[in-house]
Amino acid sequence: MEGTDSQRGPELLWASFPAPSVPPAPTVAGQVERVDPNGGAVQPSKDATPGPGNLCWVTEDRRNFGTNSPVDDVDLAEPGAHLESPVLPDVTPNTTLLVEYSVWYVSNLGDTNDVEGVVEFLRGTVVVPATPPAELRPADSAHRWQRKRAVFNTGETPGAECKLRFRMIDPPPDSTVEIGIDDVRVSLITFCEECCDADMDADGNIDQDDIAYLIGVVGGDPNPSGVDPDFNHDGNVEQDDVADLVSYVGGAGCP
Repeated sequence: MEGTDSQRGPELLWASFPAPSVPPAPTVAGQVERVDPNGGAVQPSKDATPGPGNLCWVTEDRRNFGTNSPVDDVDLAEPGAHLESPVLPDVTPNTTLLVEYSVWYVSNLGDTNDVEGVVEFLRGTVVVPATPPAELRPADSAHRWQRKRAVFNTGETPGAECKLRFRMIDPPPDSTVEIGIDDVRVSLITFCEECCDADMDADGNIDQDDIAYLIGVVGGDPNPSGVDPDFNHDGNVEQDDVADLVSYVGGAGCP
């Protein structure tokens, strides 16, 4: 599923908690609203989607109140303000759930160790953290949209109702926390014993050339073959993928 910018579609089935207030009565609850963002000291002035479209989810945008200030932000401690997806279809056990999303995150005066945003997978009543945890801390703050990914194990129990949840939190003492979410894309990677696509350069052979190709991609080179460079499927493209590919080419099993 994907959160798009159209006026109709799956993005309208997402739910925010607490629900946005009705203008003109402003609140400081930090609700998550789907709007054309108003822009300001800590808010984005546009969505993350290239091209047409201008809507995204943003905390306390107050576009109807005619004002912007750093207080138009998340003001809720645990459990925070939530943005929850509709039920994800066809999530089967023993799969890996890959979630890619754009996030706008600004934090002013937050404690270094505060967790002010988190992405979670809901399997029935069980809350499953990402591996590694998909968290936002003040060190991640940036006045721009960032593209991130989170990886979840869907577990072994069939029949559970599955959703995604973004939680925005402002632990005490109160600080400025603004979060926007846009362009959410969910993919499933089926569990298998031998599912390594090691032919990185797509030449039909698995050899040292594939290692050299992946080293280049990890270092920032283009990826014309289109093969997923996340060789170990941990949600990150990094040196660990190169090390695991070296082991695999040398005869080891899939990571």
